[in-house]
Amino acid sequence: MVTKATISLGSRPWFLAAMKKKVPFDRAVYRLTRGRVNVMMGSGCTGFLLTTTGRRTGLPRSVPLLYIADNGKYYVTGSNWGGPRHPEWSANLLADPEAIALIRGRRVSVTARLLEDEERERIWSNLAAVWPNYDRPAALGTREPRVFALTPH
Repeated sequence: MVTKATISLGSRPWFLAAMKKKVPFDRAVYRLTRGRVNVMMGSGCTGFLLTTTGRRTGLPRSVPLLYIADNGKYYVTGSNWGGPRHPEWSANLLADPEAIALIRGRRVSVTARLLEDEERERIWSNLAAVWPNYDRPAALGTREPRVFALTPH
């Protein structure tokens, strides 16, 4: 369960800006600990390191993300810290849906699928139940964040 203090901090623009700057550090911690430790541990949030293939470079690109698990799948959203553009990792998944999730010391091959309509709304409400700040206008920006189902194989 995500702590009330974490949700409160996560609604503050200064905190989001600070956390965004910590992404390279978080990525390094994930790699060094093989996915066993991350910056948000202790907050109640579930996170993993997602590695996609860069759509322009063809190189691996890794990003730490919050996720929820349901029925053997992982679900993520491209909130991009409330920015006006979709995150690069989400565009990479649209170009090549094959990715690797590093979860608690395990490398899991996944295939991504962009959710739409009712399915997207259902998963969005589940994501917002875990991280209520997703539903705050400042977190959404002016676009509808992409929501992906990641199916292990």
